[in-house]
Amino acid sequence: RKLGDSGDISNIVVASGAGYADSLSMAPIAAAKGWPILLTESDSLPEKVESYIKSLNIDKTYVLGGTEVITTGLENFLPNPQRLGGTTRFDTNLDILQNFKSDLDFSNVYIAAGDGSNGDEFADALSGGVLASRKSAPLVLIYKTVTQDTADFITRNMSDKTVLTALGGTLVVPDAVPNAIESLYNGENPNEGIGPVVPVTPVPDGEHVSLVIDGYKGNIVNKSNLSFNKGDTVFDVLKKTLDDKGIPIYYEGTGSQIYVQSINGQREFDRPRGGGKSNQSGWKYSVNGNFPEYSCGDEKETLHGGESIHWIYVLGANDTTCFRDVDSVKLNKSSLDMDKGDSETLSAAVSPSDATDKNIVWSSSDESVATVDDDGQVEAVGSGTAAITAESIDNTKGFKVNYDASDNEDVCDVTVSGAVNPDKVTGVTLNKSSTDLEVGKTEKLEATVAPSNAANKKLTWSSSDDSIASVNSDGLVTGEKAGTAVITVKTSDGGKTDTCTVKVKDKSPGKIIQEVHEGGLDLTISQGTDKTVNIYAKSENTSDDITFELYDGDGNLAYIDQSPESTGIMDSTTVLAPGKYHGYIRSSSTSKIEIPEFMVE
Repeated sequence: RKLGDSGDISNIVVASGAGYADSLSMAPIAAAKGWPILLTESDSLPEKVESYIKSLNIDKTYVLGGTEVITTGLENFLPNPQRLGGTTRFDTNLDILQNFKSDLDFSNVYIAAGDGSNGDEFADALSGGVLASRKSAPLVLIYKTVTQDTADFITRNMSDKTVLTALGGTLVVPDAVPNAIESLYNGENPNEGIGPVVPVTPVPDGEHVSLVIDGYKGNIVNKSNLSFNKGDTVFDVLKKTLDDKGIPIYYEGTGSQIYVQSINGQREFDRPRGGGKSNQSGWKYSVNGNFPEYSCGDEKETLHGGESIHWIYVLGANDTTCFRDVDSVKLNKSSLDMDKGDSETLSAAVSPSDATDKNIVWSSSDESVATVDDDGQVEAVGSGTAAITAESIDNTKGFKVNYDASDNEDVCDVTVSGAVNPDKVTGVTLNKSSTDLEVGKTEKLEATVAPSNAANKKLTWSSSDDSIASVNSDGLVTGEKAGTAVITVKTSDGGKTDTCTVKVKDKSPGKIIQEVHEGGLDLTISQGTDKTVNIYAKSENTSDDITFELYDGDGNLAYIDQSPESTGIMDSTTVLAPGKYHGYIRSSSTSKIEIPEFMVE
């Protein structure tokens, strides 16, 4: 929409013009609602944008990103502002998706890289943003991995028909990310693809310094290549940067006695530790990762080019990591209708993903109606209504300044009828309590839910160690490496469990029936005591694809295979009829190599 075309606009979106991550996150929602996204500098509006806003009767302004992206001063200048943001662009992405969940269609979910070596690699996200806008689909930003909070949010809102689309090649969005989201949806515990997202941080050159300030409400400043004068101290660059950005700072003393009390309204003693411990909360700084024991104004802290300065808000005087508030707690359900005797587990999503203490305190307003345990499992006890509350443990620590406890709890209203549900799950039993597997072999465990007429027979499977024995959503167990793991099945209704201990043994070495070593490619074909044939090939080039084909004594194609990934390794097991075989093998870096005739018994 052109700036001169105001139409019936009542809401606007203001985002940073220095990067597109935040505006991309909002694009599908803004497009569906007809809201313009206006780009701005961090601390002042462009003249045309300011005039355009003044020409409208705005009900609400959505401000995207943290205070480092758009300052508090600019936010307060905008009509009826609501900030959607977090410590990182990935937290902002999740905050936007959560806030507009009801406006999104989760039939399609687009996944794009939101960072890179230059910090602004959004080519794939830009093209995908158009698709997402047309379908009102969520656009999820990741970098190498997706955060646990974002993965949980997507899986709570997707269905088995949801299409996950990765924008760009596997170097941009690794296959592990959509695979992990799908596995999580199926009740599995993926061992890759989900984890903390570490954005690429610019490094100062040899003539400048960088300054990062992280408070209990998130990032305040993140600047690289700041100029300084000869003789300047850490305090000098701190105060100059904050003054330039209009961010308030309060301190006492001069020179080597300077003590920083407050930055951007976040003051010492704002965050007591609770539990009867002394209140030591406040600001401290590090230079190149080292925390000095003297003032930031001390001449010992004279700056040198290339130094990285990091201010953090801490709970304890000896802490070396920043304390981060919980901003919100959201339950997966706002209401439950239950019969007496029913049980259901609620889940609570805590934002942002880097909050220091994400523990939840659960409570019921009336335990004669419904109880809740420490894992969020609700039990319907008697007829009536009760409110189940999930509350951040931060609420119990006596925080007062800049803290709204109401944002950090969520409530699910439970209505219980007096009738007992005859179809309630009472137990689950596996067909085996223990089993032995060879590496690479599989076995399907069968689970029986009681009673047979139970209404909800949904199960989730998990392994105590996926690196030894993994299990999928159907109970299929795969031996990964030698060792022992416990497979657990759990019912959604009632949380009933049973286990099977799996002992995984190494593969039987078998009898070698053919070997080829040529052109940097090594091939070993062996036959096990169970008559299976193992084909193991390894290229000296670890990025090679390997293809393999066998022909029987009559020249008919008997077996063909290709390595599943470009790792320079093929490890396959098959069954071949007794007889003579010959064939060929090749890798990406070799020509076709002949496999001489050999005998399968």
